[in-house]
Amino acid sequence: MNKAEKELVSAELRRAIVDEYGALAVELAPWKKKDARFDELAKIIRGWYVDSDGEKSFVEVGEQYQATLGVKQLATRIDVKGAWRAMGRAKFLQACSVTIKALEQFLEADQVQGLLTKERSGSRPLLTSPLISSQTQTLMNGEAIV
Repeated sequence: MNKAEKELVSAELRRAIVDEYGALAVELAPWKKKDARFDELAKIIRGWYVDSDGEKSFVEVGEQYQATLGVKQLATRIDVKGAWRAMGRAKFLQACSVTIKALEQFLEADQVQGLLTKERSGSRPLLTSPLISSQTQTLMNGEAIV
């Protein structure tokens, strides 16, 4: 959303969107533990077949459900030497990117740190919290409610 679009959103609409987001966060909060357990169980089931043929699917059957583990996704890999030859050194170096993991594999930690820079990028965490009403605020301060 650009600056002009942000300005078109009225303060009233912004408050309504924040309140809806907060209400949904409260509603979804109890599911976070279940979601984490769901992911954990999926990891366990996938782990049973980590070294199996990627072209085959597998079925595990419980008392009430069955889980089908599909074929592995296709991964595309680059022939680095072939790319170097086809592009030439200058173009290849311009096009390639090196991972931190690769640097750590071949260099000492202090050398790696000397090659890294950090900047803020990506999405921001978005947290919600309920507003404290004036009555609640009064009770918290130990004052009488009138």
